Amino acid sequence: MRIAKLWTCRILFSLLCFCHLARPAQQPEGLKIVQAESRFTIDGDLVDWAAVAEVPIQFSGEGKVLPPSADLTVIARFSFDSEYFYLALKVLDDRIEFPDMGRREGDGFYLTFVSPEAATASERSLIFGFSRFGNEPIAIIDRPGDEGSAPARDVQLQIKLNEAGQSVIYELAVPWKYIPYFRPFFQQKLGINLTYDDLDAGQKEVVQLVPDPEYAPESAAPKKYLGAEFVLGPPRVLEFQSSLNANHFYPEDELTLNLAVRSPAPQSGWQVRMVLTTPLGNVQSQSPLSFNQGMNILSFPVEVEKIATGIHDLSLGVIDEKGGLRYTDDKRFFLLDRKEFEAYDIKLADIKKGEPFVNDIVFRESLPTLEVRLKWIRDFMEKSPPFADLESVQQWNLDIKDLFRLVDEGKPALFPSGRLVRLGYRSEADGALWSYSVLVPDWYDQKTPLPLLVTLAGGVADERRAMFALASNYFGPKVRKRAGDFFILAPKVEDPAGWYSGGSAQRVIETIEHLAKIYSVNTKSIVLDGFSRGGYGALRLALQNPGTFRGVIVRSGILIPPQHSGAENIMDMLDRAKNQNILIVHGDQDKAAPIEEVRRAVARLLELKANVRLIEVKGAGSKNYDKWDDVFSWLRDTLGGTLVELKPPKKQREKEPEKKK
Repeated sequence: MRIAKLWTCRILFSLLCFCHLARPAQQPEGLKIVQAESRFTIDGDLVDWAAVAEVPIQFSGEGKVLPPSADLTVIARFSFDSEYFYLALKVLDDRIEFPDMGRREGDGFYLTFVSPEAATASERSLIFGFSRFGNEPIAIIDRPGDEGSAPARDVQLQIKLNEAGQSVIYELAVPWKYIPYFRPFFQQKLGINLTYDDLDAGQKEVVQLVPDPEYAPESAAPKKYLGAEFVLGPPRVLEFQSSLNANHFYPEDELTLNLAVRSPAPQSGWQVRMVLTTPLGNVQSQSPLSFNQGMNILSFPVEVEKIATGIHDLSLGVIDEKGGLRYTDDKRFFLLDRKEFEAYDIKLADIKKGEPFVNDIVFRESLPTLEVRLKWIRDFMEKSPPFADLESVQQWNLDIKDLFRLVDEGKPALFPSGRLVRLGYRSEADGALWSYSVLVPDWYDQKTPLPLLVTLAGGVADERRAMFALASNYFGPKVRKRAGDFFILAPKVEDPAGWYSGGSAQRVIETIEHLAKIYSVNTKSIVLDGFSRGGYGALRLALQNPGTFRGVIVRSGILIPPQHSGAENIMDMLDRAKNQNILIVHGDQDKAAPIEEVRRAVARLLELKANVRLIEVKGAGSKNYDKWDDVFSWLRDTLGGTLVELKPPKKQREKEPEKKK
């Protein structure tokens, strides 16, 4: 109790100290993050943070300085050592609402690391999210462009509420291994932003270290940041860091392991040992190591004796003069053999001369799925920064091998059903390769035409995130496939931040047409779905193509786009809505699209005899609601007689009783 009272007093004292921040202020020019004298104990007490400078988190997204108050005050402290980036966050909040089973959003914060390549913003970023679910602290990593966030299992995190429940402490340590393009011993500059979300009774307030009005973790858009300088202290103990010069190479490129050694005394007679694991076997090497007092930056060449495209793993060990292991680290890199990919091109050209390509439309239309992955890997090698996420390129390479095996057997280059995958197609307009995401349901049978649900992303997210969000809710325990089995398709468009007009609208139509060429789609039972700008795009496409779609779902849709966006006002197109099945889900506190606009549109649709239903969510903004239960109940009713519920194959049904025994 005494600790809680003392901590609350310190927060109130901080309020007084920072009261001048209520006035307009310029953004700070930069941070100085000082190396820790010893490792922090991540326990949520902050006793060992007393000497670290406090940094107020005080800006709204638009750049307004928010005065500290009992409603919300956020103060951060930063530090680091050779293994971890450390952060302590003190939050004064009169109403703390963490996410739980009944509330998807809640209090928590995002920590963004940005490679400082541009002056104030960069596309090269890595985002961590921190909150609490029940009594368990949650740490996730969110890479822009991925399907969704993933647990950051090696992050140390403690979250402590004070006894009154009106303040919370976050303390965490992020291993440097999560940030492949930065090590403070090699370079001392990194971009940082921190965004704290405070949810009170359905309303969200956001404060940031650096104002970023377009900030969204799922967005691939450039992230704004504050430049941070990492200040090294005197070497008190022996410390190491290591880094490759890049993480993707061609065979002719120079591949180097860099080793930073900070030592309080010179040493000699040591060794660096490396084990390189390749698709063709292991290679071991060793080199002598000696270093001086202070900072030493050393480089060691990495030799790849046998060339093979794929992921290579490099294990490093530093051995002292007595044979003791003093430091270990593991690195990964991707190697591309140009000759192997040239052979793929020749093989594809031969395949296109064969009988299956000429006579089998499914086989022919499946080949772009293979071709687009070859293109992605080549683009990755040519356009990616020296350090890039390797998970995608690793999967593309595995996909290529699997798809070629199918093609060699005369089968279409398609993936098994029940998986969220990306298919490729060639645009009939210009022959360019494009892709889209699709989920083919389990037990799919070519003989049974299935309905199709097309979902359009909300502007900042790409199509994979839109697909993942919809599919995870549909197959979740609450909905449980209420509307039967159907294809789910998410198109990739030219401008995901746009309004699904022009070329982007054409992409949507092309993906639907392509899917119908390779799978059995019930073209009389296609439903459009969209969130935010995607909701606008879904309704616009339905109105432009009357009679084409069985229904349209608009979630938090922006019906009146900004004046200079170039997109039509949906209100001017509603005359085409007669006999359309339309579901609109909207929060009455949505700031991006006021509920009054939606109500006017619904009133007009009812006048026009459209079959429209409005679900108005009280107290909700654009995201903080869960109405999937209602959405998929409406979808089931709309599909009507075209609804399909697939059954497992007969052999699988016969095996199920045996499993129960």
